[in-house]
Amino acid sequence: PKTGSDLTWTRDSGDTDSLTCSGENVLTCTYTTDNNSYDDSGQFTCTGYNLIPDDPGTELSANVTIDVNVVKGVEVELTASAEEVQFGSEFTITCIASGGQIPTYLELIHTALDDSTSTQLVLYDKTQNVTPSDVVVDENAQTLTVIYDDVTSAGYSDNGVFTCTSKNVASQGKEVTNKQSIDIAVVKPIESTISAPSSVKKGNPLDISCTAEGYRPPTMIKISKDGQNLVVWDDLGSNCTEVEFYKFNCTFDVSTSTSYTDEGNYTCTSKNNATGNIETFDYSSQEVQIAQEVLVTLDPSSYTELDWGSNDLDLKCTVEGGLAPHRVELDTSSGTTLTWTSDNSTVSTLTCVGEHEVSCSLPLSSTAYDNTGTYRCTGYNFLPSDNTTELSSSTSVDILITRDVFVTLTNGNHSSDHEVAVGDNITISCAAEGSKAPFYLQLDLDGSPVMTYDNGTVTPADKSVTKAGYSLGYYYEVPEVDYASGGSYECSAKNLALGSIEKNGTKDMLLTIVKDVEIPQPTSIEVDFGSSFTANFSLNGGRPPFSVTVTNPDGNVILSWTRSSNSK
Repeated sequence: PKTGSDLTWTRDSGDTDSLTCSGENVLTCTYTTDNNSYDDSGQFTCTGYNLIPDDPGTELSANVTIDVNVVKGVEVELTASAEEVQFGSEFTITCIASGGQIPTYLELIHTALDDSTSTQLVLYDKTQNVTPSDVVVDENAQTLTVIYDDVTSAGYSDNGVFTCTSKNVASQGKEVTNKQSIDIAVVKPIESTISAPSSVKKGNPLDISCTAEGYRPPTMIKISKDGQNLVVWDDLGSNCTEVEFYKFNCTFDVSTSTSYTDEGNYTCTSKNNATGNIETFDYSSQEVQIAQEVLVTLDPSSYTELDWGSNDLDLKCTVEGGLAPHRVELDTSSGTTLTWTSDNSTVSTLTCVGEHEVSCSLPLSSTAYDNTGTYRCTGYNFLPSDNTTELSSSTSVDILITRDVFVTLTNGNHSSDHEVAVGDNITISCAAEGSKAPFYLQLDLDGSPVMTYDNGTVTPADKSVTKAGYSLGYYYEVPEVDYASGGSYECSAKNLALGSIEKNGTKDMLLTIVKDVEIPQPTSIEVDFGSSFTANFSLNGGRPPFSVTVTNPDGNVILSWTRSSNSK
């Protein structure tokens, strides 16, 4: 044998453990080995000896030599630093190929779990002179070794099967192939990511997306608002989209037209069974604010007439926008500006309530001409995306206190027919007002003008008319009146009311100058007996005397007169 330790058989000694022979003229010997190794390869020489009959003292011999090559099929050993790898960590794959001869071929392939695509990572092919340096050839051990350590941060794409294939030429030039595979699982606890805008313009749609990923796949995804569940998905395959391997995205339509009630904290929660089948949870939240550029409305929103003496009007200004309006200004008909601020830094008669929609009200009396005019409301705020640029918007409305010309005629405290004693003073007030100031005012006495004002011209010119706001006034003063100052007074006025239609108004008052009846003492006279005489009496009073009687010294009526009969 190759080892040099001869094995001998003789007919006398018989078989040995390794060498057995049988036969007479033809002797067949068999050499048997167990568990051959490469050391058993080499030349084996068989030598036979015998004696011939005619010369029994002469030993003859002959031999034959054969080459024996102990061959071995290729063997592959494939190992990994870890078969369950944490997401983001590194791992290595080691493949060792050995055989009766040094393998001539080694290939390492990764077959992805998500899409079943195969990627060649390492190729050694001596027959094609492809001998990369990362494949170590050990001629003594007759091995090929590759350590694949390119994965420094494992991801889901590294999940799958790694297969190492090797070939060599074994017995009688036959190519022998062998391969080994190993499964690698990249594991990751569940991770949730919510996708939602920080602010949405009021009236726009709002969609909340929740993405959950992890190895193993998510088993539940839910979206909640301020702690209240909006939707829970247990069957992800039917309700969500697998955007990547083990990564699911679910979308919930919160509203097609958002309102302020949609504002709040939205949370995405997901769970899966990760390493060791332990259930893991993860949360992701986003505060969503409903934003609106400044929007201002007035109620009433258009030109409004308020009849004199009717119900009072509450003028309402509503401001919304941004996160919440922080200032409201209301310019009134009188030219003053009323201001409200959210931090109460401004004190005014403007009452406002609300947060996203701030509603302010201003009561307007229907019996105040000064409430006629233009009212302008302006709101101010900031958008969530820019808390330095102040935005504003305004709108206005015209309010008209409507009243036709209104006339008053008085003498002191008297506004109706009354009497005045001779010698007293009188002050006749003729005045008119309206929602538009009168342009004409006249005071008559018994049909004759005392004073006339017509579009700024006063007749007589020495008279004076008082103008104040929406009114005209004239005062007619007479000291120590006599009968000539009595009579029927009339105050008349005109203005242009709604639609520039001329309106008229009058007021009458009868002023009677009165005095108790008075008979002046006549001068005494002497008359001759038997002659005639004439006695003259004068009578006067605040109203003309209506009867007269004259009696003689005896008390007998000698003369009687009444105005109605005009008889004596």
